[in-house]
This record gives sequence, C-alpha cells and structure tokens, in this order.
Amino acid sequence: MLRNILLCLVISVTTLCVAQKQPATPPNYNSLRRIIVDEKFDCYYPKLMQRFLANDTTMTMEQVRSLYYGYTLQKEYKPYYHNTKDSLLFSYARKVSKTTADCDTIIRLTRQSLSAFPFDLYKLNQLAYAYHMTGRNDLAHLYTLKAKQIAAAIFSTGDGRTQMTAWHVISVSDEYELIYLLGLFPVDQRFVYSDCDFITVAKNRLGVRGFYFNIKRLIDVNGEMPTSN
Repeated sequence: MLRNILLCLVISVTTLCVAQKQPATPPNYNSLRRIIVDEKFDCYYPKLMQRFLANDTTMTMEQVRSLYYGYTLQKEYKPYYHNTKDSLLFSYARKVSKTTADCDTIIRLTRQSLSAFPFDLYKLNQLAYAYHMTGRNDLAHLYTLKAKQIAAAIFSTGDGRTQMTAWHVISVSDEYELIYLLGLFPVDQRFVYSDCDFITVAKNRLGVRGFYFNIKRLIDVNGEMPTSN
C-alpha cells in the first residue's frame, strides 16, 4: 500500500530520469560552500532549512538540491547516522495489519528521527503512509511531496547507469528507498570503484541490472570526523 501510494506521485519523475539520457549534473560542493553561506543568494542555507521545516513545498530544484547536498556541509550532518529507536520503528513498519495506535507510534518515532536527520526518504515515506492510514490525508500529501522533491533532486544528478553518472546520495538508506520508488526490488549491494555503491535489482520490465549510487561525500565527511580514543 505504501509503495503504491508513493509510486503514483513520483513515477513521472523517476520514469523520466531512467528512460532518458540526462546529462549528469552532480553536486558542486565548491559552489555550494559559497552560495549557502551568502545571504544574497536564494540558496542561503538557514533560510532554506527554515522553509523546509515550515513545510514549504514551493522551492525550486536548485534550492532543494542546495538544501539536500548542502546539509553535508553543516556540523549537524552525520553520514552514517543511526537513530536508537530505528529498530522499534522498523518493527511497527513491518506489521502487515496496523492499528491506529501503531500508526500513531510510527508518526511519533519518525518525527523524532527526522528532527535529527530531516531528509531521510524512508522516514518521510513512513510518515506520509501513517498519516494516510489515520485519515490525515493533507499531511500525508505534504510529506509525500517533501519526499518527492528530495527524490527528484537526487535523480537530477545522473541516470544511475554508470559510475560517472551515478546518483549522488547523502545517506545509504536513500539508495534502497529510491530503488523501491522506481517499483524495483534490491537483491544485492556492492561497494565499487572506491566511491560508489552498486545495487543489483530483481528482474524487471526496464531490463536494468542495477544502479550506481555515489557515496563519496559520505566517505569524505566520515573521514574528516574526529575519532574517539
């Protein structure tokens, strides 16, 4: 049910990106460092984050890209972030039949997690689903749109077919969520070329074997973080 609801809203974006040979436009972090700290630019980061947290869905593609990839330039960014409540959230999300109380718990847990890592596609999608299942369709639509914007920003970085045109992500979990949003199913993940994950997908109507995801930014930031003795 969740995948079907979300797929209907993002299929126009994902089909376009997969079916057409789009020129790869990976994030330019040198440029980002300049524009997100300058109040004169529309992509000034504090303003973008304020708009995102206020549920403003009118941002341009450039602004959403600056928001998503610019997050890796903030001190709050943790490339391999893991919330201690995630296992509890997963246990509720995996339930085949969910009560209203279950959905309310999913809403509470996802909102807590998103307060620490606001661009997690899985959490945004789970939040949208839980709102839908409890009849709060205005909020379901809102969070689906937020997830759609982030997915579109990622898809704009390439076509995922090669190392050079890999989709750039700032969280490994986003790789799997994008595969699901394409209506495909991941069967294997491998680290390749020192900066990419390759996810093999099950046999599909598109005839694709899998997709490349560039994780160089995660690796770089993780390497810059101080290690505890």
